[in-house]
Amino acid sequence: MKKYIVLSIFLNILLTSCNVGTNNNSGSNNNYGILINGGTAPSNSIMKSFGLNNNGVIPINNLAANQSFTGLIPCFNLVGSSGLNFTNNCNQNFNYILSNPQIFGIESSNDLINFIPNSTSSSNILYAKYDYIKYTSPGMANISSGRSIPKLTLSGLVILPTDQDGKIVSTNLIKGVILYYHDTIPSKNGVMSGFNNFDGPSMQLTFINQYLLTSIFVSNGFIVIAPDYTGQGIDVNTVHPYIIGTNSNAFSGIYMLPAVNSYLKNNYNFSFQSLDKNNKLYITSFSEGGGYSLKATQYLDFDYNSILKDNNLKLNGTYAMSGAYDISDTMLNFMFSNDYTGRVGSTNSWNNIPGCGNDPLCINEPNGLDIAISQFSLASSKPALYSYLSSAILNYYYNQSIYSAIFKPNFFFLKNCINLPNSINSWSNVSCSNLFNLNPENITSLFNNPVYNAEYISSVLFTSAMSLGYFIGDSLNINQLINTLSTTTNTYSSAGLFSYNQVPNDNFLKSILTQSNTYNLTVNTPVVLFYMRYDSTVPNKNSLLACDKNNGIKTIGLGSVKCVEIDNSKLWDSIRFPSTPNVMYLQHVNSNKIMSLALLNLMK
Repeated sequence: MKKYIVLSIFLNILLTSCNVGTNNNSGSNNNYGILINGGTAPSNSIMKSFGLNNNGVIPINNLAANQSFTGLIPCFNLVGSSGLNFTNNCNQNFNYILSNPQIFGIESSNDLINFIPNSTSSSNILYAKYDYIKYTSPGMANISSGRSIPKLTLSGLVILPTDQDGKIVSTNLIKGVILYYHDTIPSKNGVMSGFNNFDGPSMQLTFINQYLLTSIFVSNGFIVIAPDYTGQGIDVNTVHPYIIGTNSNAFSGIYMLPAVNSYLKNNYNFSFQSLDKNNKLYITSFSEGGGYSLKATQYLDFDYNSILKDNNLKLNGTYAMSGAYDISDTMLNFMFSNDYTGRVGSTNSWNNIPGCGNDPLCINEPNGLDIAISQFSLASSKPALYSYLSSAILNYYYNQSIYSAIFKPNFFFLKNCINLPNSINSWSNVSCSNLFNLNPENITSLFNNPVYNAEYISSVLFTSAMSLGYFIGDSLNINQLINTLSTTTNTYSSAGLFSYNQVPNDNFLKSILTQSNTYNLTVNTPVVLFYMRYDSTVPNKNSLLACDKNNGIKTIGLGSVKCVEIDNSKLWDSIRFPSTPNVMYLQHVNSNKIMSLALLNLMK
């Protein structure tokens, strides 16, 4: 407590003298959006199995030929699994999409199953090419060491609709350009471009994102542009300003636009200027990218509109999926909540994914396994998300000598972890270094080591939090935990178990987070926000607040705001708890596959 008071006083002085981290960019800047170089994106061994050649060209129809489209979009994590009700659950996902043509625009099973073949036969787009570019963009001012905004070299992915030789298709086949802001990837690798992919999990994460953008958007005639973000991809020496770098991360996409235009002119004798009437720009995003997409919309609507004009682009709409738009209130308080998912709405104030109870497609076992699974889904993401955010705050606003003040020391220095798969019958603390083959590490170095993938980082942080009683509480084994969760609403899913409970009440910390809020921006562009009825990672209160007529996004001119709910109590997913596959309602992490179908329907 004493250490925390010192921290608060220090921050008060710091913010008073530094005006709280404003990013003083106004209007376009000739130093940014400059193309450094580009070429074929780093090879992805998984994509090679789908026909990706050495020129970075992939036949889109191959994505459907082996039913992988069916597996990765409506039935992600379900197709290919064995036992339980996975086949029936997958069919239920199809049925939900088909029964909601007003959301998805798909009216027959043939339309869905043959989604890619149908779209390519009508568009004549049979191939896609994966390229990367490196370009200049502003970083975030480091308040703890000075206020100058660094000029960074960032990387990003460009997916082009092409022929088999990698030549861009005729302009009359191109419907527009999509700028895509990706979800949380708590690592340097695994990002859109594929830079720094050292291992299988990193390549798999890149593959899933590249696959999604190709199968749904490129096959339907769109050029896709996807920044890696500040501090990710090629920019390994910068700390990713997770969530708090709303400006710099939004700019990573904005300044990618002129850089891509230059790249296309230099390498394909093609430019956005040649699109003529098909020069529509759409901004899309998921999760972390949600706030960045709204900020980018505001910038491009007003102060940075010249970037669009100079590159012959017209912002036609912004479509964000399950974004975290209210950081200072909704997300911060959610992180410190001990909410119970259960099966009863009155105990579920955050609209977390509940246990699926008596649904015949659910695992409804007498011992309450479905509730334990839903509670696990709620608890498993918080340590990584909260640590990622706090590490960014500490790096950009604090002196390094007090890094351990926000976190409890054993957690910050990753002293102990629980070997979850091997500790089912009896929890026991083991050294994180031994369990994960870590060098002496702390949370900050964990996020900034380019070798570690997102799955590895999340596992380290979750099992380290467990060693302090997070999620498991006083339970000694898995059976006792399931029994506790199914018979009482007492939970241990608050970040206060590995952080300090005073954090949500600290006005100085909240002043930092308030700058990152995007739920009340002003736009001159139609905005559609997609969200799930239940979400245990980014509460849908974010979207509902942004759509609120009095407190949410403000509109002028052509601007409008619309919210679209996806009922994931009728959609199924698979989760491993702790190591065997089980079904539950569609989770946040996989929801962008299905929501992207709805998004595409509105873009047509």
